[in-house]
Amino acid sequence: MKGTSTTVPDRTYLKPGDTLPWEGTGRSLGSLVKTWAWVIARPWQALEGPAQGGWSRPVLFAVLVNLVHTILLWAMMRWLPPVILLGQPLLKPSTVELARRLVLLVPLVNLVGVLVQAGILHVLLKLLGGARRGFMQSLRVACYAQAPRPLALLGIPGQLGYLFWNLGILAIGLGKAHQVGWRTPVAAVVIYLVVTLGLSGWFRV
Repeated sequence: MKGTSTTVPDRTYLKPGDTLPWEGTGRSLGSLVKTWAWVIARPWQALEGPAQGGWSRPVLFAVLVNLVHTILLWAMMRWLPPVILLGQPLLKPSTVELARRLVLLVPLVNLVGVLVQAGILHVLLKLLGGARRGFMQSLRVACYAQAPRPLALLGIPGQLGYLFWNLGILAIGLGKAHQVGWRTPVAAVVIYLVVTLGLSGWFRV
């Protein structure tokens, strides 16, 4: 965009108006790791700056984070005993082998999940009067909120940690992206959580 700098600051924190390293002029492993670290540690700063480069870079960020998660998950399923991995002492070998093959679908499933999550949250923001910007801003936040995904590998504590960290980044990021107070995005995230948990319980019945 004309008149907008995409220079990535060489410091350990961001200031209002800075561009995320991953959305700057370069696209390297270093910029990916630095963006991941900033989103994890300081989402209120990382997601406050203007978006650069359209939707492709946030989506690619989510894909790469989920790819790392999938590689680690596949390695765990490949070398860890089933009793340690899944907590089931009497798993059939055929069941374990099927799970190892299906794990390759995890990045695709997670990406679809991110798109659905962003869509639902954006609709909720609209209903609550908090969607001051377009859907792409909500999608950007949902993509970067995937940063703590590898935590989900650490059993139930890790999955709970990922869940609440993801929701926290969503609430903070949506507030910054749409320039609204904290109540509206928090309400949207809480409603989203209640709805998804309710649907999950309904499908299990």
